[in-house]
Amino acid sequence: MKKLLSHAFSTKALMEQEDIIQSSIDAFIDKIGPESRTPRGLNVGQWYQMVAFDILGDMAFGESFHCVENALTNGRQAEIYTSAWTVTHDEKYFHEPYVFKPERWIDIGCKDVKEASQPFSLGPRGCLGRNHGKKKEIDQRPAAHIHSFAELEISLILAKILHRYDLEMVNKDLDWEGQSHVHVMWWKPELRVRFLPAAPPFFPSIVKR
Repeated sequence: MKKLLSHAFSTKALMEQEDIIQSSIDAFIDKIGPESRTPRGLNVGQWYQMVAFDILGDMAFGESFHCVENALTNGRQAEIYTSAWTVTHDEKYFHEPYVFKPERWIDIGCKDVKEASQPFSLGPRGCLGRNHGKKKEIDQRPAAHIHSFAELEISLILAKILHRYDLEMVNKDLDWEGQSHVHVMWWKPELRVRFLPAAPPFFPSIVKR
């Protein structure tokens, strides 16, 4: 089954369907601002699942699940299997594994074993959205082009959110690690955020001499 579906996630197919992905993400970006401007904000983990479902529906079945439009999740199958959690929190592979250090991923001097992190899994049961396409497709595309469906989705969502909004965390005392539970599935606490209109960019005045 995975082999039959993999063609839809090839680099060529993704380039041809980029407008579909963009449309779902734009609808998501338009919705989260107004929806979040309440005392409780909105649970971003739940909304990321909803936009992912809508994109998947468009890509796989030709029709969105309309989760974002109706502000409703689509059942429980959005849970994520993450047995790799223990590896990414092992000091044998990552220094200070419980500290939020995103710079570790771009620091060429960092000695962490980054290959130990495999959030998309590996082998025949790995995530289909991580498909990198055939070698010929990879060799012919621009170096800066997104490598996979998952990376395309993540990059577009983050770029558009940060372009449009300033984020304000509602539950500032949240202990994310302490309130998360990992057995087979990763049970995450609510992460409530308000999406506020982004402040205009600051450009220092140029003094003519």
